[in-house]
Amino acid sequence: MLEKFRDILEECTECNFCFEECPISTVIKDETLGPLGKISAARTLLRGEELSDDEYKSVYLCTGCRKCEVVCPLNLPIPDLVQALRYELTKVNKDPEKHRAIAKRIVGYGNPMGQPAEARDRLVPEGMYATKGVDTIYLTGCWSGYKLLDVAEAAIEVMTRSGFEFGMLGSKERCCGLFLIDNGYLEAASKRAEENVNLLEELGASTVVVSCAACYDVYNKMYPKLYRELKFEVKHMVQILKELVDSGKIKFRNENIESVVAYMDACHIGRCAGIYKDPRVILKSMPGLELKELPNNKELASCCGAPAGVKPFAPEISNNVGLNLLKSAQDVCANTLVVSCPFCLYHLQDVKNKFNVKIEIKEITQFVLEHTR
Repeated sequence: MLEKFRDILEECTECNFCFEECPISTVIKDETLGPLGKISAARTLLRGEELSDDEYKSVYLCTGCRKCEVVCPLNLPIPDLVQALRYELTKVNKDPEKHRAIAKRIVGYGNPMGQPAEARDRLVPEGMYATKGVDTIYLTGCWSGYKLLDVAEAAIEVMTRSGFEFGMLGSKERCCGLFLIDNGYLEAASKRAEENVNLLEELGASTVVVSCAACYDVYNKMYPKLYRELKFEVKHMVQILKELVDSGKIKFRNENIESVVAYMDACHIGRCAGIYKDPRVILKSMPGLELKELPNNKELASCCGAPAGVKPFAPEISNNVGLNLLKSAQDVCANTLVVSCPFCLYHLQDVKNKFNVKIEIKEITQFVLEHTR
């Protein structure tokens, strides 16, 4: 798998633009652990040599946010190279133990927390289990399904209030497998892609709605590579909210919100999918709300610092990346940071509590529901 990147390794001019923009590098300030460290690691493995400690660390200090690819003059896909490196390391059992444990939980339990599948049933309202012939299915994702139930509950309530008809899988829902993909467990990821796609198609769904930004990216971009093209459309809740606002089915309360809000572009629906306009239209349509842009936004938005296994591999570095993001929201005088990814919310809430940061963090569906009438 790594062999196909040999030409890319020769193309790299080591200009180091990637280091200057990498969210991890802004915290660690060590070029050997930045994007060029991954290039070095690949060259080492292709020579048949052992990775140095720094090269090994570099491989796992990557969130897969793709900001490096955006700023690279040659658009070199460094996150894809990282995936190939991790795949090579899993083959020889040199993957981090914490990563291996998470992967086993995803395979065995259908979620990274190792929680029973039946726990997802608590979110399904009576009479809303998806049956054959259902047109739309809502997937909560793992973080909303187990850790942040109020995010899934907000999505369910907003859609139900608006007359949006849908069904849910409950205990039949499984993790999309992004962690498996990012960390080189590609055989398990391919099997998960096949299982998830076949289940949804057997039910006859034409549309699948997701709260999770990772699920959106995985279903739309990664499953076609791991398995095959989908026979259904996948939409993120941000897109659904925009449709409901445009159609007048979501009506905001008349009183001014009087809130200064910053919106964070989640990597998997922002940089990876180009969904920038919809969340901003939604927020700007709320009476009295002042929307501020973060210093780094849209294509150059900063990652929260937790995806792709960085949080369990290097929690201090991950937390400091998240802290930089929260401070940037404070710098624009926002009192609320709105996010469109439950995993970002989970991680940033943890960072907020650890560092006692005085800012409110809300998932966009929660925020919309709080201000509807």
